[in-house]
Amino acid sequence: MAKVRRNSAITAAVCYFLAIIFLILVIIGNTSIKPVLTDIYFFKLDVSDIIPLSSANAVLLNSVARSLGLHDFYQVGLWNFCEGYNDEGVTYCSTPKRMWWFNPIEIMTNELLAGATIALPSQVTTILNILRIGQQVMFGLFISGISLAAALLLATPVVMRSRWWSLPVAIFAAIAGLLVTVASIIGTVMSVGARIALTQQQELNINAILGVRMFVFMWLASAFVDVAAILHMAMGCCCSPRKEREAAAATANGTPEKTTQTTESSEKSSRLPAFMRKRSPRSSTSVPPPHLQDKIVLVTGGAKGIGYMISEGFVANGATVYISSRDAAACETAAAALTARGPGAAHAIPADLQKLDDCRRLVSSLSSRTGGRLHVLVNNSGAAWGDAFDTYPDAAWTKLLTLNLHRVFTLTQLAAPLLEAAAAAAADGGDPARVINIGSVDGLRVPLMSSFAYSASKAGLHHLSRALARELGPRGVTSNTLACGPFESKMMKATLDSMRDTIEGEIPLRRIGTPQDVAGACLFLSGRAGAFVTGATITVDGGIVLASKL
Repeated sequence: MAKVRRNSAITAAVCYFLAIIFLILVIIGNTSIKPVLTDIYFFKLDVSDIIPLSSANAVLLNSVARSLGLHDFYQVGLWNFCEGYNDEGVTYCSTPKRMWWFNPIEIMTNELLAGATIALPSQVTTILNILRIGQQVMFGLFISGISLAAALLLATPVVMRSRWWSLPVAIFAAIAGLLVTVASIIGTVMSVGARIALTQQQELNINAILGVRMFVFMWLASAFVDVAAILHMAMGCCCSPRKEREAAAATANGTPEKTTQTTESSEKSSRLPAFMRKRSPRSSTSVPPPHLQDKIVLVTGGAKGIGYMISEGFVANGATVYISSRDAAACETAAAALTARGPGAAHAIPADLQKLDDCRRLVSSLSSRTGGRLHVLVNNSGAAWGDAFDTYPDAAWTKLLTLNLHRVFTLTQLAAPLLEAAAAAAADGGDPARVINIGSVDGLRVPLMSSFAYSASKAGLHHLSRALARELGPRGVTSNTLACGPFESKMMKATLDSMRDTIEGEIPLRRIGTPQDVAGACLFLSGRAGAFVTGATITVDGGIVLASKL
């Protein structure tokens, strides 16, 4: 969304700039004998045959009229006129007496015959009076429009920060578009009306010709200002506001805590030493880092728990995230919620990773949607099974080793061509594709609770990740593991409900992991700072692996 907002703002600025250029040409058109300006006029009055040749002594009378100062044609601009001869072109352009000066009657009576008097029909005089007033109104609208367009051009960069700036700018842009459009309508109606009125006066024998360039320029200016106004309205209505993007980047699920919970948390935090207190997220996380804006990420198990936290971190930093799990409804709900927060986007591709065919279908669907590229693969899907040693079932080993270990290899193997394609697209070779495996501290130490298959599968995953790092490194792909401690997730809910205080008391940092913690670790590994890290197992556990009792 940030990229869309930036491109829209740039397009709007270009529209304002072009509108200003065309409006300047409309305003200064027909003010100089230079060809580029004399060709810009509303209408041209050809009076070379004002005395019909059928009249007695017509040639003589036309010659006398010309010697008295009558020109062959007169071109009417926005606030002045030019005159000339058919065989010489424009010979003179008037200088306005004052800013609002425009009086077709003066042109006809004073300039046409160099001060002589010509009796015009009352019908023509009325029309010319109406034209004079319309010309003055049109001049004021064009001047106001160009002034407002110039101010909006300078203000356009501001709208890239927040949609709330887009709304007032859009209002002024709409006013500017209305001013220029109304002025263009007046100019068109006035010129066409003048042409019809003057050419219908047979006794005058005047030929009125419309100036095409003037109409093209003023309607192009109107169109460009209208397009810019539409772009501002779109940015104000459709793009996420800056505060909302900051909240998405700084919180786990974007849901504010209740006041009582915040108060209790603050009181509890205040009792801890300063270095142990939970710090507020930095507001700078709301700005999408350039290295993530165009990244494509696949997060398995990304609809809930730690997977959702990771997905939100990537979306909040501008990436396009594909979420997969066997719960199709949860995938769609999570994708919609994350996309709404932006500035990145999330899409759902449901799949049951226990099934090999679903793994193949997942990668095939991903490839068709992304053009065969994948920058980051987060292997997060997993399951746990706790039971006593004497009753621990064989089914637990089959399920957990398949999902937690075997399918990590399967999915990485199938997605390797997509990862290699994304790595090959890096210009300097300093931005490899990434495989991030979500392990557990239970794969590093023997947990207090009985979880034989889970601990074994995670220990195997840690070593598999190192083996993948060695294999995929020459192909431009890194492989690392996050050994996570306790987080607020469905898998940990029962344990935290019964043992939260005990667990927090044994963690050196005295708290449960937050969404920022695990998402931040993934962002580190996916960014330029983690480009040279591979084969590592990073503990994200607050130090619980060092605890003596758990």
